[in-house]
Order: sequence, then C-alpha cells, then structure tokens
Amino acid sequence: MKVFLLIASTRRLKASVQNQNLVKPELPQELRPELTDTYFRDQILDRQDLIDRKLSAWLTEYPDLDKMHGEG
Repeated sequence: MKVFLLIASTRRLKASVQNQNLVKPELPQELRPELTDTYFRDQILDRQDLIDRKLSAWLTEYPDLDKMHGEG
C-alpha cells in the first residue's frame, strides 16, 4: 500500500511540475525594448554580420546599420 501511495504521489508531483513549465509568462510590452537594447543588441548585430542580412527589425531603434557595420 505504501508503494502505491508513493508512486501516486510521485506522479502527481511530476504532473504538477510539468504543468508549471508549460505556462509561458507574458512579457510586458514596455520591457521588450529595454531587454533588446540592454542585453541583445550586440548579439543581433553580430548575427547580422554573420549571415550577411539586415536584422534591424529585431532592434527597437533603427540605427544606420550599414554605416555601423561597414556596408556603406
């Protein structure tokens, strides 16, 4: 009986953890530009050079990327 209760309890715990991980918290709209500029700007510009495509739409501001990265 104890083994059955342990297995049932373990399954409930596993299901609870899995369900919590499926919930995607919503990112506030005003936070996205701040995160992009603060943390991801340099990475986006690096990827842009790597794949030789403009990724200015991924940035919150639209700097003159051609001049910044030697295309113009």
